[in-house]
Amino acid sequence: MHRCFLAVLIYLTFVAPPVGATDAAKKVGAEQLMQMVAAAQSVPDADMAQRLQAVVLTDRLSDARLAELLKKAPGEKSRTELVLLADQSLFLAAPADEVPEQPVPDAAATRQMLVKIVNYVNTTVRQLPNLMATRFTNGYEDRPGEDRLTSTGIVSLSPLSLQWVGSMKMQVTYRDRQEVEDKSGKPEKKGAGFGGLTTRGEFGPFLSTVMADALKGTISWARWEKGADGTLAVFHYQVPEKKSD
Repeated sequence: MHRCFLAVLIYLTFVAPPVGATDAAKKVGAEQLMQMVAAAQSVPDADMAQRLQAVVLTDRLSDARLAELLKKAPGEKSRTELVLLADQSLFLAAPADEVPEQPVPDAAATRQMLVKIVNYVNTTVRQLPNLMATRFTNGYEDRPGEDRLTSTGIVSLSPLSLQWVGSMKMQVTYRDRQEVEDKSGKPEKKGAGFGGLTTRGEFGPFLSTVMADALKGTISWARWEKGADGTLAVFHYQVPEKKSD
């Protein structure tokens, strides 16, 4: 029996090749990255981070592989670069060894899976108990090269590749199907900040909104994929902008 999930990936930056990435960048797969880090255990943290900045992944880095890499990383700088690589790879195809060799489901089987997803959102999510959790958010920024006209003349800005700018932890409570931030304590922040970025609805409301929007557009079969708890059924969906929430 296979567990079916609607995978929702949220990437809070424009998805594009890293600014400054050229043909000289080292393009590697997830497994090659594992080997690269394993073979550099004696490399200082700053040097390892610099090597990772030149890497461009050609397939997605799973949570399981990322966790293993973070254990082997020599320090905080290289761990930050590994997390950045994983986040940038979210929308890439999974490595071949994470795609099980199973037949594509027919129209009836696909329809049955979608019905189960809708039932899960409409029933199970609505019955979630009240809970408390810690919401953790990473923020990234990049900057394209450009010439800006200022009061003193033209200023040329050099491009900056995508980089970590901060993280934030916030205690939240899920109560009566609503996510409520803990106003009694201030969020724990590290780094430069998020420039006004807010995030909410991860504990139920967001999934309901995504499912409602997906049903207004088109949903298509993508692939089978190996997950931490079993085989995942992955679907793609497309929603017209005017109908999107």
